[in-house]
Amino acid sequence: MDFTNEEFFEVINILQQRENCTVKYEIKCGKIIFSSDDNDELDLCISVLENKFIIRRVAFKNKRTGTFKLLFDYFLEYCIINKIEYIILEAIVSDAMLSFALNNNFKPVPGKIIKDGQALWGDYEYRICENSIN
Repeated sequence: MDFTNEEFFEVINILQQRENCTVKYEIKCGKIIFSSDDNDELDLCISVLENKFIIRRVAFKNKRTGTFKLLFDYFLEYCIINKIEYIILEAIVSDAMLSFALNNNFKPVPGKIIKDGQALWGDYEYRICENSIN
């Protein structure tokens, strides 16, 4: 993943300001993992694979405060600039993330969804050229 230093620090700044903690990051197997030094509930894992920006894990201490929407907007801008076609929310298993996906024009990925009652859990994709005005 080709994040510049400025892009790393912008994500870290967003997380530090919104979560009120010290944030560290590491790069493992092509994934960037952001977490807290303070053992707070902060976990964000992202990667880019081919033409997909994949958000693999999301956990914040301060829930429902707009942090993920702010990060999503930042990642969307990154994808537009770098001509990445999709943003994928991988393995959605929480009501909050499912609600975010549905409210922001994400669509279920065929073959990557499990139906449980009315809910469809799993991977959701946001196709940038269908949702963004360039």
